[in-house]
Amino acid sequence: MDRRTVKQDPARDLTERFKKEGHFDKLKQEILAKTIECGGDSKTIQEALKLSVSDVVRQLVNEDEEIVFKNRGSTSAMLEGQLIKNNYAKIKDSEFGVDVEKFVGEALSDPAIRDEIKRGLVDMTADEKKEEGTDKLNVDANGNNSEKTQEMADNNGEIAT
Repeated sequence: MDRRTVKQDPARDLTERFKKEGHFDKLKQEILAKTIECGGDSKTIQEALKLSVSDVVRQLVNEDEEIVFKNRGSTSAMLEGQLIKNNYAKIKDSEFGVDVEKFVGEALSDPAIRDEIKRGLVDMTADEKKEEGTDKLNVDANGNNSEKTQEMADNNGEIAT
């Protein structure tokens, strides 16, 4: 079945396009490059997370040395489960103590990050409007506006905030 024949959620489509065009990865790298106090030093969040994860894995291996001889896939799944369990409690309680939930919340509340997300979404919808411009005119002339076309027209091509 052709994907275009199924009515898709415009927000989900925009999210997928946001990721495919690399906006998500760019934001992720910006966030991970921010610095925090970690173990008495200033480190990027990415460095601090790596140190915390290494510390947790080291502790788990010390508790059960048989882990290193088990199936790689099941061991990875078990380690991942231990890392994310209870809102990343083991990472927060590690020697380097990164509070992942707090850090992500603060990063996403940052007005500069929120503005960058909005700007990326607005640019994407403007590009989409330009790409579909002639098709929209034909559809509009025939009185067959889609909900998305009408919503964009109502908002002058901008996303409501």
